[in-house]
Amino acid sequence: MAKCGAPTKYKPQYCQQVLEFFRRHADETQLVGLLDFAESIHVVSSTIYKWQHDYPAFSESVKNALAFQERQLARQGLIGEWNPAMCIFLLKNNHGYRDRHELEAHGDFHFSFPPDWQPVDSALGVRVGHNGSA
Repeated sequence: MAKCGAPTKYKPQYCQQVLEFFRRHADETQLVGLLDFAESIHVVSSTIYKWQHDYPAFSESVKNALAFQERQLARQGLIGEWNPAMCIFLLKNNHGYRDRHELEAHGDFHFSFPPDWQPVDSALGVRVGHNGSA
């Protein structure tokens, strides 16, 4: 049975072009992303995402381009070339960054457990009785 639909617009040279696109715009004051690349080659964002799924080499190139974008955001935000708050926002939302919260507690802690509660021995996957026996 023949495939239905239009033939793919994917070209193997897009692997190199996606990273070149991000690098070419690195000196500009604007940040570019995958949507900008998609627009530059006249496809929609869902096409880019499909190609990432269908073409492992393209997927790897996109990962490299996004890693470049991540470094660019961090660098430009740190030196104050771009708005640091905007860089932090984009790093958190697009690159998995997050705030780290450290908590320090002092004092006595008392825990109460229900009378029928028994700890689980994670190695055995069974509840352990009050005397330590399974």
